Amino acid sequence: MNDLYLKIISLSNNFQSYSAFSSALLWTILSFVIYNIISKLRPRYFTKSKRFLIIILALLLYFSLLYSIIQWIKFTLYIQTNPIDLNNIFNLNWLGLFVISLHIGIISLGWKIGLGAFERILRLIPRQNARVLLYFIISTVITLPFYFSSLQISLPLLFLFSFSLHLLYDLYIEGKYSQVTWTLTWILFFTAFHTQLLYKFTLEREWVEMKRISEKLSTPSDKIIARELIKLANSDTKKNQLKELFISWEKGLISNTERLTRLESIFDFSPYILRYYHLNYSSKTQLNHSLKLDNNRWLTLTLKSNESNRLNHLNAGNFKGIDHLSDYSFSIFKENELLYQQGKPHSIAPEKLKNNSTNSIRKELTSKEMSYRFHKNGKTVILSKNLGGYAKPLAFFSLTACLSLIFYFIYSLFLHYKKSDGRISKPVKIDSLGLNIQKTLFYITFSSLCILCLASAFYFDKSKKRENEREYSYLAKEIISTLQRRYHGSNHPLASIAKQHGYDFVLTDEKGKKFTSFSFYPPGGFKHNPQNKANFSYKKEKIFWKGKELLRVWFPVENSGGKQSKSMIGIYFPLGDNLQNIEAVDFMGALFSGYLFLLLSISAITIYYSNSLTHPLDQLGRHLENLKMGESDKIENRKRGCMARNGKTSRSRDQESSYSHET
Repeated sequence: MNDLYLKIISLSNNFQSYSAFSSALLWTILSFVIYNIISKLRPRYFTKSKRFLIIILALLLYFSLLYSIIQWIKFTLYIQTNPIDLNNIFNLNWLGLFVISLHIGIISLGWKIGLGAFERILRLIPRQNARVLLYFIISTVITLPFYFSSLQISLPLLFLFSFSLHLLYDLYIEGKYSQVTWTLTWILFFTAFHTQLLYKFTLEREWVEMKRISEKLSTPSDKIIARELIKLANSDTKKNQLKELFISWEKGLISNTERLTRLESIFDFSPYILRYYHLNYSSKTQLNHSLKLDNNRWLTLTLKSNESNRLNHLNAGNFKGIDHLSDYSFSIFKENELLYQQGKPHSIAPEKLKNNSTNSIRKELTSKEMSYRFHKNGKTVILSKNLGGYAKPLAFFSLTACLSLIFYFIYSLFLHYKKSDGRISKPVKIDSLGLNIQKTLFYITFSSLCILCLASAFYFDKSKKRENEREYSYLAKEIISTLQRRYHGSNHPLASIAKQHGYDFVLTDEKGKKFTSFSFYPPGGFKHNPQNKANFSYKKEKIFWKGKELLRVWFPVENSGGKQSKSMIGIYFPLGDNLQNIEAVDFMGALFSGYLFLLLSISAITIYYSNSLTHPLDQLGRHLENLKMGESDKIENRKRGCMARNGKTSRSRDQESSYSHET
């Protein structure tokens, strides 16, 4: 039954991606067809009796463009194996960056098509008041069909976006502002739209994934355990070892530490069992997770908390084989009893556990966390994921805006080289002095901030590595200190030392003997041999093992007198499993957002002052061009007060000169 449910979830995800793709493709084709029809219309068709036809075509065009853009963004997010992580923009791989770049291209194409159609529609209504009313009607008609769609997008936000877009189209065609101003305006406008859709669809996919995980966690069966118990049942040797071990332990012949060590040796074939389950010898069987050892006794397995070391966790894999389970914090309750917990602890009132109905679901979403509570089969599963607050969407907003600026810069260079080609016979339009100043200062500022961002990222990467090295050295000193107190040539205390500190290790003594803190063969073996190197402090090596990346750091082990010895210890650290990474990522995301707003502030100041300084020169240049063509016009100056004062001063000087002449 569980497999059937998972297949249904998988098919539903595929259906959503296929549905989004088919809808996006269909409405994109319709958009191009309508755009071609509008582009072929001539002014003679714009009679009063036929104006409603062009308005209907415009409504269909803008709705199809908006709907297709939203569906394309949804499709590209659903086809990824790993969804875009809102909690960390630095976790984006090349596929995530490609998807965001594809979003920018789709939105830019939609903007270009919409602008081309808007230029023709603008000819119908010359009065601005009537045009604003038309924009309101178009935005309302476009928004209403989304109420009946499955996208579940906020209608007020969608209406605000459509209405603002038409107003910006109107101002852009009239050309009231400079090119740099419009570039920043369009990029910020569409970046905000893209970030909202990205956040919405990513959360939507997360809810589906959390439902799938909660359903699998609530089932009592575990396929991996069933498979491992079959291996144990086929081995009479291991079964006899288990019976002898439990009988010796019940009689008090061995300690609990020795019992656990021998269990790890017997179950060396299954680190999954050692990681997630307690092994018991009982006269009563269980419905699940039990194996008959003899006529009267059973081997039973019960869930345990995070007690085993980290390397066993990596070797065992995720609980019940669920992908990306380490990205979540979850707790499993049965009535009032906590069965299992990973990550952040969850608490729930006992009366709420008793009052839960069958298959009840509860979702909670805040700026910092999303939580999913699922009750089924007498179990309650609480699953949560950290979102990081509003700083994370802001970081994605900054990333999309920076990528858009880079693409626009490349596109501008391409147009510049295309216009400067000698084969083009058309005259090249020369930008005004103010526009050239704005472009120059904007590119200088943007390039400087990009260099500053790269330098900051490089600095924090180095700082993070130094902090990690200090942490590695501190942990190594703690483990070595424990070894010097407890280790006396026996391999048994090493496992308990590893569990005490939470890290596994390999050890070579002065005689060259090799020991490990776990029963199976160590990842990477004992290849490193720095004994002959002088002043050796530590040596790092990366190990790729079962799809995981580990960092093994070798440290020298000093004698009790503090003298250097030939003994070495290699400690395994899972990469990325430290708090410094999260703190550095949070700070870098906020820093990049600050850089973006600094760029916008500097650009706004540059545009304002360049316009005020170069406006008289641009006005003078236009009048000089009119004089060359035989036209004459007065040059108006904004500062009339200064002209009046200058006129009075000149007249008083003329009067004084005439008076002196008469005298």
